Amino acid sequence: MLNLEPRELKELINRLVGIDDLDRAFNASHDVIEGFKGRLRDEIGFSVDDVERLEGELKGLGRTIEESRERVGAVRDQLEKLEAEENRLREELDRMEPLREKAQEAANKLSALLEYVIHLREDSNRRLRELKDLLSEAPSRLEAVSRRSSVEEELTKVRGELNSVEEELTKVRGELKAAQTIAQRVRELEDDVASSRRKLANEEKELRELEESRSKLGSTGDPRELEERRMRLNGSIGDLKEKRGGIQGEISNLRILKETGKCPTCGRSIEELNVDERLPRLTEQLKDIDEEIRRLTEQLKDIDEEIRRARDAGDLDAKIADSRRKLDSRRDELEERQKRLEAVRASAIDVGALRKREEELSGRRNALKDDEATLGKELSAIEGAAAWLSARGISGPGDLERLRSEASSIEELLSRMPADPRSSDLTSLSLDPRSSDMVQEILSLRRDAAGYDDARYRELGRKRESILGERALLMRELGEAETRLRDAEETRGKYESALLVLRNARKYVDLYDSIKKRIFHRDGALASALRAWAIDALSAAASDHIRMFGMGISTVQLSEGEDVEISCYGRSGEMDVKAMSGGERVAVALALRFAMARLVGGKRADFIILDEPTANLDQDRRRSLVDLVARMGNRAGPLRQIIVITHDREIFEESDVSAVFSFSRDAAGSSVTRIA
Repeated sequence: MLNLEPRELKELINRLVGIDDLDRAFNASHDVIEGFKGRLRDEIGFSVDDVERLEGELKGLGRTIEESRERVGAVRDQLEKLEAEENRLREELDRMEPLREKAQEAANKLSALLEYVIHLREDSNRRLRELKDLLSEAPSRLEAVSRRSSVEEELTKVRGELNSVEEELTKVRGELKAAQTIAQRVRELEDDVASSRRKLANEEKELRELEESRSKLGSTGDPRELEERRMRLNGSIGDLKEKRGGIQGEISNLRILKETGKCPTCGRSIEELNVDERLPRLTEQLKDIDEEIRRLTEQLKDIDEEIRRARDAGDLDAKIADSRRKLDSRRDELEERQKRLEAVRASAIDVGALRKREEELSGRRNALKDDEATLGKELSAIEGAAAWLSARGISGPGDLERLRSEASSIEELLSRMPADPRSSDLTSLSLDPRSSDMVQEILSLRRDAAGYDDARYRELGRKRESILGERALLMRELGEAETRLRDAEETRGKYESALLVLRNARKYVDLYDSIKKRIFHRDGALASALRAWAIDALSAAASDHIRMFGMGISTVQLSEGEDVEISCYGRSGEMDVKAMSGGERVAVALALRFAMARLVGGKRADFIILDEPTANLDQDRRRSLVDLVARMGNRAGPLRQIIVITHDREIFEESDVSAVFSFSRDAAGSSVTRIA
């Protein structure tokens, strides 16, 4: 109870008097308001918080409607003028359209003819170049193809010898690799032997150092017997300290009794107790106990030192035995490695001779590969020449004569072509049957399109396109203005209807919010009054109980600032709660719990049940709580009965409570037994 933070104590009191229920009502009222606003928003699309915003937007909508109406009228006047001009231009263009089509077709035909002539000249020049290249290269390629058989025979011979050399080289390299592996193994085994010798020397040195350290410790006692002696001494010291604490408590009580004239626990006068005689006797007993504790503590230090030496000696004995085992294993390892080294040395092979033979074979193989590459390139060139001739349909000298005749015909056609077809006379473009037909079609179309003015047609078209573009912009502007006008009128009607509902709803929301803050808030007028009454009632009841405990505390006062604080008062004024003894803190906590029970149950609460009250308490505070419970049971007061549920059976069996019962359960069921 006393470990609670001030805010936690305030929350506990709030729960006792039902302020939590007000808090829940406060939260629920918030949900009611928000729910009402939400339903209103779902029904009309707006909240009561939107009233000022809607009023401002209504003014803006009025201005938008007036401006939109003016703009719609102006745009419609402009559209009527543009439509009349566009109709006039369209009629004139329709009259010129058939002539324009004939003129356009003639122009397209001329473009096609010019493109055909240009391509014909390019194709003819390209083919003539190809024919000249063929006639230049074909003779040498025909000569190369004639040498194919002799080159293939020489290449087969070189490859056979190369295979033989590579087989022998592979064999020599295998033998060389095996010899190198053996040499590498010899070096590795020599390193292993040297490493084993170094490790053996280090381990022998380590063993000598361990034996010297063990010799310095000398003989020691049995660690288990020393531990038993240590435990007996600790037990004796603990008993003496417990006895010393009891005597100190008794001396403190006698001194208080001598100063005040009254026993703080039983209330007897000084004449009934011979304090002056008992104080010196108890002081002398206390000195004897202190001397005995000092003597036993010195013995305990000596035993601790002897235990340490015994443990160190045991650790060193174990390390020496382990070191000797390692030395034996290391010597066996060294001997085994030396044997393996001698065996591998006996199987070594002459690496130098093998390397010399490898170099000879590698040189011969490289020379053969160079020959193979040279012949392979020559054969590839021959095959390329054969493929080149085959792709061009050349198989012999007769094909060369055919190509020479085709080249002469192309040269004659190129001599008749004009240098610039675009500036030449139309009839000069009749170079072959196809170009002649195209020239006649163009001449016929030009006669049909006589009188057409293309510049006039384009000017009329540009004017009409400009008018259509301007008309489209005006149509879009008209649509936007009409939409803006329609939307503004609809929105204004919706806002006006919503404002009628929202202004009325906000009156009720403001009224309900005022009630919520004054009645339901945890720090409102109602909750503050309830908490103040509860704090006064708890302070009065806790003070009644604490005085019954006879602990020298007369008043327990709860006070509320921002949170709730606990103050205690005795004969000397206010007491520091944090500096109280364990028994005093238990008494204050128990008095507050009894006061809370009275607050909750009223005068009907004449008994109380404590569930595991000794949990998380040290031994002294447990005894203090048991003494308070026993004392309460033996005095007249508002509590007629106190029931304690606990697992600390022994501490209650030794107390002055009215009865102790044991509850148990087995296969036969539950049972209750009175044990004290």
